[in-house]
Amino acid sequence: KKRGRLVNAKSDMEQKLNMSTPGLALVESGGSNSSKSDVDDDLVPMVAAVNCQKTCTSVQGNFGSAMERAEELLVELPAEHPSFVKHMLHSHVVHGFWLGLPSDFCNKHLPKKDTAVVLEDEDGHNYDAKYLGAKQGLSAGWRGFAINHDIKVGDVVVFQLVSSAKFQVYILRANNFTTTDGALGLLCLEAGKEKIPKEESSNDVKSEAGKE
Repeated sequence: KKRGRLVNAKSDMEQKLNMSTPGLALVESGGSNSSKSDVDDDLVPMVAAVNCQKTCTSVQGNFGSAMERAEELLVELPAEHPSFVKHMLHSHVVHGFWLGLPSDFCNKHLPKKDTAVVLEDEDGHNYDAKYLGAKQGLSAGWRGFAINHDIKVGDVVVFQLVSSAKFQVYILRANNFTTTDGALGLLCLEAGKEKIPKEESSNDVKSEAGKE
């Protein structure tokens, strides 16, 4: 009987964990022109706001997963510049170095012809790359960028289109704390400071109402 109770308790716990895991808004990248090895899920921002307490917790508690941190970063980036996320696969950073971009993003914001683009890292350094319009992906130049920044399988990269042919690139490491994570933590801290006075003011109003 004790063994049966343990099994039931474990089953109940698994159900609670599954129900508490939020889903992410994902779209398939690359379209029909992407190779099979490049079929992965890309995150395009569809969230208007983020819970500050949840954001700070994920940054401070082992810094959360790379994808969770990328999602939080997307919310903090200026809305006027379109952006997307790529989860790094073997074909992106080890063999081939072909980076297919989300087809929906390409159709809306990028030219249909081959175009020279600039990738700017978090330190302000620029790297030339080539966007292939027909294949909707980055080819020449991406390999050098990935190697120079030691991007690994499992890392997550945020691309923000800041001009017609220039991407601001943010790298979220799968296992390390990065400059981007530090900036995100500061944003959370400032948001938390603004939230505290509002909550205290609300409690004061409730207290005065109770006295009446």
